[in-house]
Amino acid sequence: MNRYLQRFGYYDIFLVDNNGNVVYSVYKELDFATSLTSGPWKQSGLAEAFNKAQNLAEGETYFTDLALYTPSYDAPAAFASTPIIKNDNNRSTRIGTLIFQMPLNKISEIMLQRSGLGETGETYLVGPDYLMRSDSYLDPKNHNVIDSFRHPESGMAKTATTELALSGKSGVQISQGFNNNAVLSAYSPINIGTHQWAIMAEKDVNEAFQSITELTNLLITIGIVGLLIILLASTWFSNRLARPIVEFTHKILTIAKESNFSTRIDVKS
Repeated sequence: MNRYLQRFGYYDIFLVDNNGNVVYSVYKELDFATSLTSGPWKQSGLAEAFNKAQNLAEGETYFTDLALYTPSYDAPAAFASTPIIKNDNNRSTRIGTLIFQMPLNKISEIMLQRSGLGETGETYLVGPDYLMRSDSYLDPKNHNVIDSFRHPESGMAKTATTELALSGKSGVQISQGFNNNAVLSAYSPINIGTHQWAIMAEKDVNEAFQSITELTNLLITIGIVGLLIILLASTWFSNRLARPIVEFTHKILTIAKESNFSTRIDVKS
């Protein structure tokens, strides 16, 4: 069991008999050798995982949402459970329940992959209570899973887009992030077992639209330079076109005034 736990990175593995007694635990914390039906942790996530597994068929799994769990130093914990079935002579007998305590760091490691997110981009998960289900890259002090649950007043991620995602909607829009900064937010619901979380991808608006802003500025610069060139060229061309006509008119007026019919007009084009 210990080698299995180390290989797949679980926090703990439990074996529980049909009466709800925890008969095995890898790390043997405070929940080891207690009853999940009458003991001190009968209202815990571990007890929920055991109780829900009673209605599962062989091969089915139940997953609990994260909640503070006192035996694990009051850190958030989630559990996955499945019945243990003994098959003997075409007869299936339920002999207990297998429960895994899920690792928090594995989920955060996946969500902290930041390829293409620049300097201000991040992805994270939020539960129906608006608490973090993965650690934030930009605010690891307040918006990490443990501190979010222990201090919800500062670790909650209740924004307009997380509310939309938790209501079952998907989309992309400019919104206010949990740090009160303007972000381009992509949001969608994600189902974890019977629970619905929100999966978020956000980037600061200035960085998100930086390339568009640079392109806009370039086009404006090109437009201004082009307009100046056109104005200068049109002024030069109009002067060149008008000058012979002005000189012609001036000489005609001179002839009319002085009656000097020897005046000649030099025609060049």
